[in-house]
Amino acid sequence: MQILDLGGSIVAPDHIDIEFIKRFRDFLVNWLEEDQSRKAILIIGGGGAARKYQTAYREIDPTHTDDEQDWIGIAATRLNGQLLRGVFKDYCKDDVIIDPETQGEFKGRVMIAAGWKPGFSTDYDSVVLANRFGAKTVLSLSNIAKIYTADPNVDPNAKPVDSMSWDDYKILCGDEWTPGKKINIE
Repeated sequence: MQILDLGGSIVAPDHIDIEFIKRFRDFLVNWLEEDQSRKAILIIGGGGAARKYQTAYREIDPTHTDDEQDWIGIAATRLNGQLLRGVFKDYCKDDVIIDPETQGEFKGRVMIAAGWKPGFSTDYDSVVLANRFGAKTVLSLSNIAKIYTADPNVDPNAKPVDSMSWDDYKILCGDEWTPGKKINIE
């Protein structure tokens, strides 16, 4: 069992990255075909659509709440999830999972999961699914190769970090949840 936490930013940064999706599909299908017992769970983020819609909502409604923004981001993850479900239709026999604690059996060889509820990222959902299905690792696929001191897409002074304790990681990420927050596993 392999859990892949797929950042929406690599599937749909500001457009649907069709070439990436094709390459990823070919890679995963080859991996599955090498061993018929292999299964994968893909948890997909909201990507550019989530952030664009959340930004628009904040500009339109100055009384916005975090939960309302989260629901907008969750909708984007679910749209991306439906896309991936179609891409892997020969291997994915389940509906897109939107509640990692209770929904779905694993009938196919690929399971697709999307956003769950406000206050949690799809990164968190990936850990819940890993625990539920007994996976020992979660691979996080992102458009950023390392942990940085800040978001390198925003801060030109961001520095890569080669080694970090969990305590330091938690300090870097902070305790406060904000919709669309770009962190790895919280």
